[in-house]
Amino acid sequence: MTVEGARATLQGVVGFRRGLLTNFTDSEFVRQCLAEQGLLGMLDCVVVSADVGLRKPHTEIFTRLAKLCGVEAGETLFVGDDAANDVAGAKAAGMQTVLVVGENYIREGTHVVEPDFVISSISELDVVVNRILESGLRDG
Repeated sequence: MTVEGARATLQGVVGFRRGLLTNFTDSEFVRQCLAEQGLLGMLDCVVVSADVGLRKPHTEIFTRLAKLCGVEAGETLFVGDDAANDVAGAKAAGMQTVLVVGENYIREGTHVVEPDFVISSISELDVVVNRILESGLRDG
């Protein structure tokens, strides 16, 4: 379990709360992998489906993530790679969304809920964050 560019991305997102939400069924495994990669200490909160008895796209798991991170859902930019689970669930909870897509992604007509932003790599997240900050969409 590794995401290319995750460490650099987390290091680059300064001044924001950072969390992880996953549908994994083994909480211990998730935390162990994050610790082994040096990512666990870079996150303010981690929500694992196994711990809360809910799975994405259930709206409540997204609101729990925001609450655990100490922010409102409307102040949250949720980044995911699954339109049906990540984008739909986060949008239903009132979050802005970023969809990370691969080479085989077809933009139009592929999902019910459109993400606010689409990037091809997690390393492009800083562009989205800067765009949000410049447009004044984020308070604070």
